[in-house]
Amino acid sequence: MALPHRSATARDHPAAPCRPDVQHSQRGASSGRGYTAGGPSPFLSSRVEESVMMNIDFCGDELPRWPVLAVGVFAGEDQTGSACADDARLQAILSAAIAADRACGRFEGKPGECISAPLPAGLPWRRLLIAGLGERVGWTPGRDALKCIGGAIVREAAARGERGVHLDLRWADCDLPDAAVADIAYGARLGSYRFRKWRTGTRTLEPAQLEELKIHVARPAEVCDAFGRLSPIAAGTFLARDLVNEPPNSMTPQGFVDALQDFRRLGIELEVLDETDLAREGMEGILAVGGGSVHPPRLLILRWRGGAHDEAPVCLVGKGITFDTGGLDLKPHAMLAPMKGDMAGGAAVAGALLALARSNEPVNAVGVIPLAENALSGASFRPSDIIRLARGDTIEIVNTDAEGRVVLADAIWYARTRFSPSTIISLGTLGGSGFFGLGLRYGGLYCDDLPLRERMIEAGNRASEPLWHLPADPELDEDLRQSDVADLLQATDYMVHGNDSGYIVRLLKRSAGVVPWAHVEMTRLEFAIKDRATCPKGATGFGAALLYAATSG
Repeated sequence: MALPHRSATARDHPAAPCRPDVQHSQRGASSGRGYTAGGPSPFLSSRVEESVMMNIDFCGDELPRWPVLAVGVFAGEDQTGSACADDARLQAILSAAIAADRACGRFEGKPGECISAPLPAGLPWRRLLIAGLGERVGWTPGRDALKCIGGAIVREAAARGERGVHLDLRWADCDLPDAAVADIAYGARLGSYRFRKWRTGTRTLEPAQLEELKIHVARPAEVCDAFGRLSPIAAGTFLARDLVNEPPNSMTPQGFVDALQDFRRLGIELEVLDETDLAREGMEGILAVGGGSVHPPRLLILRWRGGAHDEAPVCLVGKGITFDTGGLDLKPHAMLAPMKGDMAGGAAVAGALLALARSNEPVNAVGVIPLAENALSGASFRPSDIIRLARGDTIEIVNTDAEGRVVLADAIWYARTRFSPSTIISLGTLGGSGFFGLGLRYGGLYCDDLPLRERMIEAGNRASEPLWHLPADPELDEDLRQSDVADLLQATDYMVHGNDSGYIVRLLKRSAGVVPWAHVEMTRLEFAIKDRATCPKGATGFGAALLYAATSG
């Protein structure tokens, strides 16, 4: 998945060296000043370019370019305070559309709701989009609600086949903070994502790919600067989505490595350990898990040196099982299709490194991604096998479908011993019992270092990828030593112990040692099972924004 070289545009490279994702441009001698925020990233595969084509432009008094007007309406109201909507005919059409959709329960004015109505000739626009803002009284929506407003506008416009939208946020009776407008734009950017690389044509009634969103605001330069701090995060999230959405015959361990080769153009160092290197380092865990596949395992190392030379890095370690059959403990058929997403932890690490580089963050960060395909063959590892992990102790394999803990044990140890990090954060779709009760919203957080735990929870809230702390009591260590033939057992009887995720964490804690360490369980968060305002059905990119927030501070 080679990454393309393309000429710089408003969607791509920076014009200003201090803000690599924002380009300011003046549009028209008498139309006021416009400010354009670049698209998520040129550093994505040419085979997935269509997923990042929406441009966002902030302007003040400039006349609208696109024939679609989007306005906001508070819950329970049928008028808008938008500066553009001062035409009595427009307000009448808006009121009628709201009344009709409210009568059938389609529109209540909540964030994330958006309806549309065609406009008659004689108005500057051919279509009106009406987005819900929530309750007017004490209107202080959170970031999630603001992002849903932007995402809903983009989704409705795309569903109507539109290519561009003019969003007016200049309200006479409600002065939106610059950061709030930036969050609306950020939600629109996230909601514009599409993955159509493998399509050979278009489908009937398929949503269009929005090309441009023009946002009228009172302070375009300030809003553009605020959005410029969010755009690199969208870039990282889009990359994570692209990697997870790839089919497993393309996203092999080497395919994952190939996808990121142009990271070097951003100043990110890449290093790859092949099977010979892994054997030399004693990483039998990664070798065993990947040994049954014709696609050999890899350990990918991504390094961003934005901080001081002597500053210890933060190490991000993401599970990268590019497809998980379960091995000899074969998964049921219904559970196989989502297993291309078993590398979502590794994809999140890659996305976070991209965001750090695009933001030019003054931190040192290292991404360590163990890549392997847990396939079924005569060379697959077996239950009852004994493997010597890189840290030196031996582990008895109980279930070949519990492979994530095996590869992470080696990768975390490698990260700790080679890079002497200040902090280690690992994440992945390890399953176990950690996701029960958390639904499709929260990631499970395991961390016994209180300052790091608080930092992770705050980062999750800031990234809209919230975490819930779960226990992994040290008393579980006794269960680790129940093997009759090796130092450790790979897994316990879940029906007896009931806390397999806690067991996983205690196993991995041995690799992290005394370094402050947090682990995030993200099973069921890697895919959206239906369209959302800020993410279409498919890969979510969960973890990229979280890791960026936790690393950048």
